[in-house]
Amino acid sequence: MAKLAGIDGTDGSGKTTVAQRLANDTGSQYMYFTEDNIFASLRKQADTLTSEERFAFYLSMNLMNHPRLAMLKQSKNSAIILDRTPLSTFAFHEVMGVNLVPFRDVKDHLLDQFDALCYFFASSESRRARIISRQGNGDMQKFDEFSLKFQDEIHKAF
Repeated sequence: MAKLAGIDGTDGSGKTTVAQRLANDTGSQYMYFTEDNIFASLRKQADTLTSEERFAFYLSMNLMNHPRLAMLKQSKNSAIILDRTPLSTFAFHEVMGVNLVPFRDVKDHLLDQFDALCYFFASSESRRARIISRQGNGDMQKFDEFSLKFQDEIHKAF
């Protein structure tokens, strides 16, 4: 049975870089779900929704991926490295003011499948530098001083 490790944290903290290197160096399978499912094309639309609607969208994505991860854990792979976990969805929306109390059991259920969880955080200066280095990918437009402070609040929610 494969082990499932989740890497999570704030934007620009190095999650993807480390997850990809770790998967490559260990021969593990790297996964980033919002790139390879039907939800990927809907993400931009989800960002126009209310906080509660956006939470429902991302929670649905996590719930859809849950059985997929369970099947992958039954594979012969030694490990699966997941870039972003359901914890991101909950931390982000907690900061957005969504009442998450009714969803505590769902959160626990989604996180129970992980054999290891790793959380990454970097200073505002480091995150800003990483994000600026991605400018060619169009990432910079969603980051400004407010966004970096918002990410600090998400860090506290983790």
